[in-house]
Amino acid sequence: MPVLSNGDIILVEQFRYPMKRSLLEIPAGKIDPGELPETTAARELEEEVGVQAGSLEKLSEFFTSPGFCNERLHLYLAKELRPCQGIPDEDEELSVHQYSVDQVDQMIRLGEIVDAKTIIGIQFLLARCGHEIS
Repeated sequence: MPVLSNGDIILVEQFRYPMKRSLLEIPAGKIDPGELPETTAARELEEEVGVQAGSLEKLSEFFTSPGFCNERLHLYLAKELRPCQGIPDEDEELSVHQYSVDQVDQMIRLGEIVDAKTIIGIQFLLARCGHEIS
């Protein structure tokens, strides 16, 4: 969950082939073999958003669909963001967007944000920190 100093949240928009549409999501990616989850979080921020986090705080971890797979996601709050040279993966075409907490909350309610990890992350952040997340 990349959060700017003014409290805005950064989301990435990318086309997802199974849904045949673009989705707004928090930056995310697969953990490389031997890589720690926080290292993955920092790498994905750089690759997808073009920022480095001065602070990464673990918020939660959860299973995506324990009924049929063992995928576990690790959720971090990234703050003290500073620009860097982002280099997305070759197969990724994405755009970066900035939204206020109120905007993302409403976007979830209107069904504009439908990605589960993003909804969980935003709701967890709102429940934990309220509107004072900067």
